[in-house]
Amino acid sequence: MMGRIFVLNYGLSCWKKAPFDICLNAHTHKYAYHPKGELGNHFPVIIGGGYKMEGATVMILEKRKEELRVRVLDAKGETLLDITV
Repeated sequence: MMGRIFVLNYGLSCWKKAPFDICLNAHTHKYAYHPKGELGNHFPVIIGGGYKMEGATVMILEKRKEELRVRVLDAKGETLLDITV
């Protein structure tokens, strides 16, 4: 199945050869997005925001056939990221 998801709270170094299509992270309390290859990563990396309203985010994942769509919204409902994997 395309769109395998692995939720990761550790560094990328031990996952460089992992067969993931996307990496969803938390616990840094600061939203970030790193496209495939930016950090030596073989998959996009998304880090969720914090728990306070000014930095909070929500990730919405939608699977349709062989595509996985990931949207990240802030607390105001504004789109921060909209990608298809």
